Amino acid sequence: MKPVFAALVLMLLIGAASAGTVTLSGACSTKVINQTSNYTDFGLLNSGNETATSLVVVANYKGAITSNSEEAATSISPQQNLTFKFFFHNFSEPGSYAGSFTVGYTQDSSNFFAVFPCILQFENKTTSVVRFSDIHQSGNVLSANVINIGTMAVNATVSLILPPGFQYSPESANVSLGPSAQQAVYFVLSEPSLSGASYGAGAALSYMQGGMHYADAATFTIGGSQSGSSTLTKSPYLPYEVAVVVIVVILVLIAVSVLLRKRARPQRQTQPPSA
Repeated sequence: MKPVFAALVLMLLIGAASAGTVTLSGACSTKVINQTSNYTDFGLLNSGNETATSLVVVANYKGAITSNSEEAATSISPQQNLTFKFFFHNFSEPGSYAGSFTVGYTQDSSNFFAVFPCILQFENKTTSVVRFSDIHQSGNVLSANVINIGTMAVNATVSLILPPGFQYSPESANVSLGPSAQQAVYFVLSEPSLSGASYGAGAALSYMQGGMHYADAATFTIGGSQSGSSTLTKSPYLPYEVAVVVIVVILVLIAVSVLLRKRARPQRQTQPPSA
């Protein structure tokens, strides 16, 4: 590698490193919420190399009343953990509820959002027998496959958990599943454009049975090149920024192309002196 090209690559990599990223991961407590312990802790970790500022955390749970639906923090530094306490009461029925925590923050004067699906247990802990088995994106159509692993028929409602700015229809879908049955439901996504970026998202389902509330949730990615089956996980899946990496790759490819052209350029040959 010639010195000039090596120096160019080094400068590009230094520029990419100095740009910095904020990488947030979050999770809520699995404790049971009741009248004497009516709160949950939502933990947030920044495993990136840049500080996020002006954080706002919002709890999104239908059917529940929160004494503080929004919490804020001045900043979260690299490798720093923050804990936010949210107080809940008046869930309609005891059991498990699927919802999310939305985190808004600022990085380099730009605003970003991340969503963290989370199941809360109220009064009694329940485990859903209806679960997500696959989520598939094709263009702006998202299909979610659910399966009943139980021995009784269940009627459940499925919905999506998306970052602010996204819309989808229908608002929810109903499924009726017998024992060991499975069914796919479909949603159409709209705005913002799904091309060129990936976003963390979630799906939630819920149903009532025997006077108890049951819920399940899964996380996945949408947008960008995420066309095909998504890997489901019970841990928050975060959006990430790839613009700096893409720019670096493009510039490196340009530099390589220029270098190869120079090497391929024909050289003028001199004739040996005649005897």
